[in-house]
Amino acid sequence: MGAKLDTLEIRTPRLALRPMGLADEETLFALFAHWPVVRWLSTPPWPYRREHAGRYIRSQLKGDLAKRTFAILLDGALIGGIDVRMNRPGCSQRGAGPNLGYWLGERYWGRGYMTEAARGFIAHVLASGIGDTLYSGAFVENASSLRVQQKLGFVEVGETMLHSNPRDGEFPHINTELARERFVACAV
Repeated sequence: MGAKLDTLEIRTPRLALRPMGLADEETLFALFAHWPVVRWLSTPPWPYRREHAGRYIRSQLKGDLAKRTFAILLDGALIGGIDVRMNRPGCSQRGAGPNLGYWLGERYWGRGYMTEAARGFIAHVLASGIGDTLYSGAFVENASSLRVQQKLGFVEVGETMLHSNPRDGEFPHINTELARERFVACAV
């Protein structure tokens, strides 16, 4: 993984991705503390408060690449986040290995930013040797996220129930996976 995390930057045609840091707390809170964004995620609390943003970023500063969230930047401004977390065998319905998660501030939806950011991030993750298969998924009602994954080459591998902290309940979730070979084939 070589590059120092504090200086690592991934570039795409319109975006830059870099590890999230303390300076991102205010913008993270402003973008993330909105029901239309958080409702599609499984782990954040709701209501989402400023102290949650600060606590989250501080926890990120302790991790290596497999545990860090990258800020998605448009013209230098934070518009979202993307990360991989490592699932242990038997601890996830999605599969052991790197699990991709992401979000965008609502005003940035529908412009192709997430597909672009994820394509660059996935290329970096696969090049880092973290694994040959990435796992992800989305709640069944989140058609936009599933479309992003489909464009990147993810395939559906099953449906399970997943707990959503924001919605305080279990909801149908489509599990997806992306093999290195399929990602390379879809990127051409």
